[in-house]
Amino acid sequence: MTGQGFRSIHSLGLDVVQYVSQVFRLKRHPGGSLALPLPSPPPPSPSESDPQVCTMTNVTRPAEASDYGTRQLDSWNQAAMRSYVRQVFCFPFCGGADSLGVEMLRLHLASALAMASKRFPDYAARVFLEPGSAGKVSIGRTSADQVSLRVMDQRTLFGWTYQQLKMAGFPAKAFVDPSFTVPYRLLEGGPGIPVLEIHARVIEGGLLLCVYLHHSITDGMGMTNFLSVFADCTRRVSGHDRSNGLRGSNLAPVRDVPMDIYTDLPEETTARLLQTAPFDGLMSRCPEYGTLPNLNGPTSPLIPSPPTKTIQKTGRIFRFSHAKIDVIKRVARQWRSTRFVDAESRYPSTYACLAALTWAFSTATRFGVARKFKVLRANKRERTTTTTTTTTDVNGGVPCRMLMPATWASRAFPEVSKTYAGNAVAMPEANVGLRVLSDAARSSPDDAAAVKLAAAGNPLGAIVHCIETALASIDDGFVATRTAMFRAAPDPRVIGVRLDAADPRDFIFNSWRRFGADTVWGIPGTEAGTGGGGDGVYPDAVRRAQVAWNMGAGVIMPGRKDSGVYEVLVTLDVPSMERLCKDDNWRAWVDEVME
Repeated sequence: MTGQGFRSIHSLGLDVVQYVSQVFRLKRHPGGSLALPLPSPPPPSPSESDPQVCTMTNVTRPAEASDYGTRQLDSWNQAAMRSYVRQVFCFPFCGGADSLGVEMLRLHLASALAMASKRFPDYAARVFLEPGSAGKVSIGRTSADQVSLRVMDQRTLFGWTYQQLKMAGFPAKAFVDPSFTVPYRLLEGGPGIPVLEIHARVIEGGLLLCVYLHHSITDGMGMTNFLSVFADCTRRVSGHDRSNGLRGSNLAPVRDVPMDIYTDLPEETTARLLQTAPFDGLMSRCPEYGTLPNLNGPTSPLIPSPPTKTIQKTGRIFRFSHAKIDVIKRVARQWRSTRFVDAESRYPSTYACLAALTWAFSTATRFGVARKFKVLRANKRERTTTTTTTTTDVNGGVPCRMLMPATWASRAFPEVSKTYAGNAVAMPEANVGLRVLSDAARSSPDDAAAVKLAAAGNPLGAIVHCIETALASIDDGFVATRTAMFRAAPDPRVIGVRLDAADPRDFIFNSWRRFGADTVWGIPGTEAGTGGGGDGVYPDAVRRAQVAWNMGAGVIMPGRKDSGVYEVLVTLDVPSMERLCKDDNWRAWVDEVME
């Protein structure tokens, strides 16, 4: 019995408990197949011809489906990137010794996905770009839609064993590969593409649970909300338990999270703005955005990242302890106190501290390489600075800027944010001169260096303050202006981002810290994982998957709330990364490097 015989558990006429219980009683025929009465399987699709792949794919939607319907997405979803957000959850896995273990895994995940999709029906739907829609996307679904699931036995194909991954600290390079993708393109008038697809890759000693969620319907927080419910459902599905065979009856109710991806700001919020300014005028008030000369957007860089054959790129994960971060916080508080600026008890945020440090060292390093090799400099010789900072301490030298993707859902329009589960990613920018960034890149976490840094004007503290000031600019007015610009756009695909990854003056810093590391899963075969107790396990690591390296960027990786460290993935051109890793001051800040 291959995976091609399992299009849907519900299509077999069995409830979840009965079905999984039946699977546990499976017996092998002498030839090695599994004995279970099943209806005749449908013909395999071309993607299912690989004998090492078990799939449950979306059934083609019948054109005559009586409950088929589409719904256009809201303003912020229309302006979101039209690509898949990729995450990989890493678990030890001891259930793949034979095809029975892999099949049980697939059945268990399919059951949990079916359960989670009842709470999030749009995640089982498809994204459409309909003709005549002026580039706006819609969700189309029927009650029969399912989340696409693929379970792949890659114990002999994947280049790492789980033990090797764990010993190396789950390095970023292990998750940068063309195999970490899905083969879908959103075409106008096309058949649509799945909102969500799950790949369970069984490797030697481990399980890589890969999640691909289309960015047009939600952001990282919305993705985490769904995955938290999915994880709860994996524990509620009756499955193998190392102590009593079946579990799930004593679990708490599935958590309540925002689920509405269609909520939009009221029309009156943007009415005056739309009456007083055209699209170009509104765009000029949003310095992080620019107009693309084509329909390659939305939210694509105005200047695409150069291909790898032009500039070699790489990445490293740098681990920082709370003790090192506390040094930056003390420096930042000292900067504010010397300027008689009151600081809230939680000031500054860990995000601002890590962003300031990473931005300073990365930019100084990139400029050092650019001057030495005379590269990375030709893309934007003339550039207009569209914003000015409110802090004079950070001016000096070549103007540099950092974009900071940050949610507005916790900062603006609280009544809307209560139920909204769509995209809410704002991108304020911080502007600092190269001289200040370079001075901060000479800092060190030891006490003597901190005193010296303060005496020199405390550039690191000034950068932290600049970042916090930019983040604080996200308010109702900030969000309303950008919403108006999105609504005024003749086609959302002309909305671009002012970012040039190859220019050392540009940097972008994100945080995925809260995205999934604290989820507790109940997946058969993963019981040997860390933590979670008898009702489930935490992933050993959560990583971002990429087809290829990017550059000029940093992101705080997902981490547990009780973790004693923060991990930052930095992606640069190869010469700059080599120079950064040799920098004694940077190495003093970093506690560990995962290549």
